[in-house]
Amino acid sequence: MRGFGNTPEGAHLVTIIPLHGEHLFGTVVNGVVQVSEIRAIAHQDWLDIPKHFSRAVCAWVMMPNHVLGILFLTIDPSVTRPANAGERLASLPQSALRGPQLHDIGAIVGSFKLAVTRRINALNPTPGITVW
Repeated sequence: MRGFGNTPEGAHLVTIIPLHGEHLFGTVVNGVVQVSEIRAIAHQDWLDIPKHFSRAVCAWVMMPNHVLGILFLTIDPSVTRPANAGERLASLPQSALRGPQLHDIGAIVGSFKLAVTRRINALNPTPGITVW
């Protein structure tokens, strides 16, 4: 998942939906959203994104059955690929690389989903359930 074009810098609107559009984050009762414990988990993990991805600034709105987020990625020349990526990987053009790259939208959203899934599965008596 990327934002606009192949440029990682800038604002990216993301929609993250649980498997089958389930209302994981709450329900609406008489026009009022009743939030769930899972919403608190997802909220905290969303707020933690900048702790793991220094280039990310986050805003979000969480609905009962999805998260609408804005990820703004700043330009940070100090962010480099891990040393173990090797010289060949570092020399390839960005378009030639496959899979999520360090600090790109796919890596950030994937990390968020993984963190939320792990915490939900630790909370529930049925570990290993697919959330997204």
